[in-house]
Amino acid sequence: MPRIALTSLVRHAAVVEPSGFFRVVDLEERRVVSISALPESAHRAVDPNPRGGRRGAKGIGVWRGRLVVANAERLFVLDRDWTISAEITHPWFGGVHDILCAADGVWVTCADSELLAKAGWNGELLDVWSWREDDELVRTLGFRSLPRFEPELDYRDPLTAQTGVWNAVHLNGVANDGDELLVSFGRIISPGRVRKLRLKAAALRAERRLGFGLAAGSAHAVAKRRSRRIAAQLWPVERLGDCTAAVLRLAKNPPWRPRVLLRSKAGAGVPNHNLAREGELLVYNDTNAGRLVGRDLATGNTTGVRIPGEPPFARGLAMLSPGVFLVGSQRPAAVHAVDLRERQLLWSLPIGGDELETVYALAVVPDDFDDAPSTVFGALR
Repeated sequence: MPRIALTSLVRHAAVVEPSGFFRVVDLEERRVVSISALPESAHRAVDPNPRGGRRGAKGIGVWRGRLVVANAERLFVLDRDWTISAEITHPWFGGVHDILCAADGVWVTCADSELLAKAGWNGELLDVWSWREDDELVRTLGFRSLPRFEPELDYRDPLTAQTGVWNAVHLNGVANDGDELLVSFGRIISPGRVRKLRLKAAALRAERRLGFGLAAGSAHAVAKRRSRRIAAQLWPVERLGDCTAAVLRLAKNPPWRPRVLLRSKAGAGVPNHNLAREGELLVYNDTNAGRLVGRDLATGNTTGVRIPGEPPFARGLAMLSPGVFLVGSQRPAAVHAVDLRERQLLWSLPIGGDELETVYALAVVPDDFDDAPSTVFGALR
């Protein structure tokens, strides 16, 4: 049984409280051996989203002596001795979700700029794919038109997302698929919702021109100053009506040639999350239904295993052994081992923490990493 690294997010955490944690868990001993608060986003104080947004620790990736951990705008590169050897960010890294490490750098899913970006290990931007630039794909997903990507904007600032029409597809997952990539659009909103967002964005831009803003006395800021329990009541999961989710297959280099591999009803609540490929099996978290799902791409057959929780909010995915996957959850925050071939839950391991904490990402720690210190990112605040 290996060690695993996991990140988490604390819903409705007050601005003065840590909103995300990084843990190392020894599965053999079934205990957390290291825990530390991840550095916060520089823009967290003006983010109106109390459930996610700029709060929390995000994706994890591993590549040959490097383990990379993300927050909403920055990548932290850890060496085998758990020291931070580099920090990587870019103005387009808005709403970072899952990441995928490769020999020459890190693929980064940026939900707020709707980009799949690739950063080199020294921080330079190697590649960028914007799905909005592909008119055929835009039409395939049901949109007549969408605003183009605006490269001059800083998408790390939540005001950019609030005053534009972004996060229409919640680009939140990326995984290897041989010579190609799998990309997850976790929740695709309807064209009608896009029209409403255009009107809302125009109103917010006018409000900002008049000297008002989300950071100064708005309903968002008032709600943030309230207690977490009151905020939890004020900010339920947003219901958007009928939404879909999609998985795309994408070339790793231009020309990108995106193809929709799977499109499914995602429900009216939250996005689906995470991707993995094992043989002909496409594996992902159906977060709405609280299940880990495997779809056979050859036959179209689907199998699923329910994840425990109230509700579980299934998110975080790592392959433990052939056919066996680790999945994270909330209420309680825990890690679960699922055998998709046998369609059964093998075991569950609660990780402790805050009652409003949820697992975000999971990765198996390479064997050649040193024993983790009690805190990787410094003492808990």
